[in-house]
Amino acid sequence: MKFEHLSHVGVAVRDMEKAKDFLKKNFEVQIHHEMVSPEQKIHFALVSLGELKLELMAPVKEEGLIADFIKQKGEGVHHLSFQVENLQSKKAFFEERGFKTIKPTSEITGVHAIFLHPKSFFGILIELFQKIGEVKE
Repeated sequence: MKFEHLSHVGVAVRDMEKAKDFLKKNFEVQIHHEMVSPEQKIHFALVSLGELKLELMAPVKEEGLIADFIKQKGEGVHHLSFQVENLQSKKAFFEERGFKTIKPTSEITGVHAIFLHPKSFFGILIELFQKIGEVKE
């Protein structure tokens, strides 16, 4: 299985505004997209640091996936994300080889995504995603 390039690095932060202010003050960053997902209880911001894209994720409540992550591990790298073609075939490829997925395919912010469990990949959570308009079944 070959991936063309890393799309972004997901980073869990406690406070979105503080994180954005820090990055603006210390680095030449551009904020490309920002949104809040009430269902997931996450505030997202896609930030460019040169060619590296960071997906900042802050909890909007004291509960939820990112809130739980920060409680357990603190702020920091949450996942590596790769854009793929034909997500379903990639999912089947990895499942055939014994990789575990954390949850079924989800639709978040205009994409279909699956996550490979960190125990399957050296302790790193891997996101594979495909833009919804590009879905090939």
